[in-house]
Amino acid sequence: MKKLLVDIWNCLFDCYLTVRNSLYLFMDIPYRKVVIAPHVVSIEETIRYIIQSHCSVSRLGDGEIKIANGKALAFQTQQPLLQQKMQEVLSVPISNHIVCLPDIFTDLSLYNIEARNHWKLHLAFYRKSWYKYINRKRIFHNAFISRCYMMFADKTQCAFYFKLIQQIWADKDILLIEGEKSRLGVGNDLFDNVKSIRRILAPNTNAFDHYDAIMKIVQKYSPNEYLILLALGPTATVMAYNLAQKGYQAIDIGHIDIEYEWYRMGASHKVPIPSKYVNEADAGVGVGDIHDGNYMPVLSIIVPVYNVATYLREGLDSILRQEVQDIEVICVDDCSSDSSPDILKEYQAKDNRIQFIRQSENKGPSATRNIGIKYAKGKYIAFFDPDDKVENNLYAELIHAIEDKKTDLALCGYSTFPTHQIHIPNFKPYHAMQPMDFIQKNPRIEMNNDLCYTWRFVFKRNFLINKKIRFIKNLHVGEDTVFNYECVLQASSIIMIPKALYQYRINNAGSLMRLRYKPYLTNNLQKLVDEKKRLIRKYNIEHYIPITTDLSEKIILRYLPMLFNNLYNNSNQPDKKQGIQQILSMTMIRDSFRIIGFRNIYPSWKEYLFYLAMKFKFTRLVCYEYNKIFTPEKRV
Repeated sequence: MKKLLVDIWNCLFDCYLTVRNSLYLFMDIPYRKVVIAPHVVSIEETIRYIIQSHCSVSRLGDGEIKIANGKALAFQTQQPLLQQKMQEVLSVPISNHIVCLPDIFTDLSLYNIEARNHWKLHLAFYRKSWYKYINRKRIFHNAFISRCYMMFADKTQCAFYFKLIQQIWADKDILLIEGEKSRLGVGNDLFDNVKSIRRILAPNTNAFDHYDAIMKIVQKYSPNEYLILLALGPTATVMAYNLAQKGYQAIDIGHIDIEYEWYRMGASHKVPIPSKYVNEADAGVGVGDIHDGNYMPVLSIIVPVYNVATYLREGLDSILRQEVQDIEVICVDDCSSDSSPDILKEYQAKDNRIQFIRQSENKGPSATRNIGIKYAKGKYIAFFDPDDKVENNLYAELIHAIEDKKTDLALCGYSTFPTHQIHIPNFKPYHAMQPMDFIQKNPRIEMNNDLCYTWRFVFKRNFLINKKIRFIKNLHVGEDTVFNYECVLQASSIIMIPKALYQYRINNAGSLMRLRYKPYLTNNLQKLVDEKKRLIRKYNIEHYIPITTDLSEKIILRYLPMLFNNLYNNSNQPDKKQGIQQILSMTMIRDSFRIIGFRNIYPSWKEYLFYLAMKFKFTRLVCYEYNKIFTPEKRV
């Protein structure tokens, strides 16, 4: 019985719609036959005019006229201000701006049956509204420049339209303002002919609620800097008009990407597009927060910040001058107590590429960099220490090398300042190397520090994400080396550029490695060595003798002096003899003595004799020589 009642109701409702629609169609006859319709030029004429005149473009369709009438849409609530602005766009002309209307007022023969029925019914309800707001003596351009496939009965001209419209942005820097899941140009070649792309992402629904915020961001760019392309529904219509008033070229391109996708598919009806918001096909159902290397931006630069106010401006200016301008700079402040947060806020206010994240508690460099990786959206990821500087072509060269050789990462050399020393990695230049080649062809990889310093690398973001490579938490010494080790050993291939493109500051008194006494040093060095040995075992290279001996030499020649230096500066340990005994008893030290054996790894016999004294725990002799050998000049 219940089902029968529902069926009766549905039948009655269908009859009501049929009668109502027929009535409106009948009432529309006088407007079709008697009233002068607006003149709308062809799609081709419209596109050519845009190319020649460099004008801004507002497009209006069935949704926009509903907005002008004070109605809401599925993805935009009714707002009096939006209604007012939409009416203004329709009625108030400006010289560097054109209004595009649907070409539906006189002849629908070009369109398929579905489109003809849709527009006939639309005009029955809204033709009067169209004529109310527009000056029908004006010449209007064609809104279907972005609807140039699906509606047409004859689709032979569609390819020509897409090729022609691509000329609008050919060889230009474009700023795309779109819904966060619209993903225009992602997965297709629609924008392959542009010089560069930057994106401003807005919500997919009720974008007009954020109108002022979007306009504020856009106006950080000069009017001649970018061609602005908009895809934000009715908000785009109004924004293109307002931007034209301010001297920008802004074009509402609406549905062009979706139409292009349907064209490429050869679709005969509107279907969902994987990973893209399509309002007309299931309203974007199934579109998730999918990271796509081609989407936004080209490069994410992660900047861990902790009490570097003295150098921060110089460092930020250095990366903002890069040849690669399509970047995001993710600055993660680790609870700085100086003016670093204020400087970051200052830079964020004047450059929208700067992101400022402040941690609620101090977590150290590893956790800080991991936060940056979490928020990075770029195709590539780089790290930058804010007390350093970089050459303007650093990231351009490394990214080019990765793309040219199809590698997962690239690295370069670095120079120190103010001492002007140059360090070039000891690897074959401009050659895509396999991980084991990288390791085996450099038996001094540890002693040469060829895997130190994450800041001279650029990584594919998807590589880091897919391999789940992160910095080890609570490791404050050598964390970058372990990270780089993991990356190199998991990469499909690596490339090295023999240029010193990164400038490393070595006289920063606040740097971690320049602190006098480090209470965590002993535990951190042991953890560092344990992690390196874990990777050696994990990737089955422990049988490779040079890598084990190289690591042992580094422990004795680099880490042991660091431990002695730390002991010297530890005022809480007056008994240096006991401290030396504890150091010489550490597992990593004893293992290294065993692996090196009696080989002389020192430049002088005096130092070698000291080594033997340490190896056999002649503590008294070690204590005697301690202050003479490890003088203040030689301390780390």
